[in-house]
Parts: sequence; structure tokens; C-alpha cells
Amino acid sequence: AVNNLNKFDKKISQLRLKSTVETAIDLCQNHMVNPKYPGIVLALGGDMMSGTIHDELTETNDGTSIDHVLELFDQLVWAINALADKFGKVFVPTAYGNHSRMYQQYRNKEAAHLSFDWLLYNMLEKHYIAAKDDRVQFQIPVGFDTYYKVYNTSYLLTHGDRLGVRGGTGIVGMLGPIARGVQKVRSEYANLNKSIDMVIMGHYHQYISIKGAIVNGSLKGYDEYAMGNRFAFEIPKQALSAIIVVTEELMENNKMTPPVDFQMGKVKIGGDAVKVEEPKDDDNKKSANKNNG
Repeated sequence: AVNNLNKFDKKISQLRLKSTVETAIDLCQNHMVNPKYPGIVLALGGDMMSGTIHDELTETNDGTSIDHVLELFDQLVWAINALADKFGKVFVPTAYGNHSRMYQQYRNKEAAHLSFDWLLYNMLEKHYIAAKDDRVQFQIPVGFDTYYKVYNTSYLLTHGDRLGVRGGTGIVGMLGPIARGVQKVRSEYANLNKSIDMVIMGHYHQYISIKGAIVNGSLKGYDEYAMGNRFAFEIPKQALSAIIVVTEELMENNKMTPPVDFQMGKVKIGGDAVKVEEPKDDDNKKSANKNNG
């Protein structure tokens, strides 16, 4: 159906999830200098299953949505355990998608309680609570977004179908509505006195990285819908990003980076966050004299 460009079934989905987890672990543990991590964030952004929102999906799905929830539960327990064993702590922010809704009609009322994604996330959380495994922590909102911080970087995880924008034509394609949607989301949260450094979403089944936003790819990959709408071909992929925390120890060990002469100020380590302290006038004079001398 897609000119032999892609194939997807239960077995392939399991293999792709396994490959994603193992590759992420390998990249972080074996291809980074001094790989020491306080934990890892596993963002689950929704559409964990095709669902039954279109008749053609109901006719071609390999099992029911309940079947898929039970299968995904086992697969994600394996994935989370594998990450916890390697990174120590796993934080799982979540957002539910549009394909997992129980009704074909798009709903705003009780959207979470009518979502198989949301059911799956709660089953996973209850599993780790019952197992008394405090390595794993979930954040499961009833609303459409999850807002969280990693050190001083603030994130908003949303599925991507509720950006408050539509359209996307011409050469720009989906970049136009995504960029407008990200700005609209930022403005909304600014009114709530919450700043957003990075918006993370999925929904579009294509990996895109723009300033202030990451649009994740998909494990499913190219399908008939994408081909029918002439979307660009993309292999199945998932995003992996890192937060680099600059500590005093790292700065002192780097001879090319003086530990004091940062224009923004001195970097201080306090609690679980990196805080920037504005330089005092005396510090500026000392730094200037040092550089001139």
C-alpha cells in the first residue's frame, strides 16, 4: 500500500520499541564523555495505538483497543525497567492523543477519562506504586498538557492536536501551523505566569526540530494516510535530547573556560538546579582588570 517503503504490525512494533530503548541506552552510556546521569525523562506523548476513530482503522487494526492497552502495558513496563536499571531514575510525563479516544467524535469534555492512552498511563503508575519501585515517577494530567522542569529548563509536553491552529499549505507545509501553535501555547502559559523553554509534541509523525520545539517522529512510520496526502517520506524515528548542566567542577577542569568570566554572571549550584547570579559591580571591575592585565 505504500510502495514497499514501510511495513508495520505487532511484531515490528515490539522490535522497534526494543531498538529505540537499547539505542538510547547505548548512545548515552557508550558514546558520551563521562556518562553520569541523575536519571532520564521518558515523555509519552500519546497516540500509543491507532484506535477506532476512523472506520478504516476499525477494519484493519490488529486487535481491539483493549488488546492494545494490555500489550502496550507489558512492553512499556519492560522499557521503563530497562531505563531505570541503567539511569537509576525515570520520570514519565504524559499526554494523551487523539487516536486513543473511545469515540469517533472529537471531544473536549471528559477527554482524559475517555482516552485509552490515559487509561494505560494510570495502569503503569499503579503498577510501580504497587511494586514500591520509587525509581519511577509519573506525571499524568487530566488536561491536555504536562508542564514540568528539568533543572532550570521548563518543558511543555502536549500531543500536538490541540495547538489552537489549523492549516498548513504550500512549501512551508506543517511548519507554519506548528510554529504558530507553539507561539500560541507560549502566550497562553505566559498569561499564567509560566514560561516555556521547550514544547514537545508528536501527532505529525515527522521529526522536526525548530527553535523552542521538538516534534517527535513515530515508530509506525510512513503509511497510506501519509502517502495519500503527499507527505514527505520519513523512516520511523524517535527523538533523544540531552540537558547539559554546567557545574563549577566542570568549569574549573576546562582551562579554556574561566569559572568567573561569564558575561551573564556567576553560575552557582544550589539544590537540584543551576542558578545564575547577576555579577556585582566589583566582580565586573575585577574581571575587566584581569582581562586588561
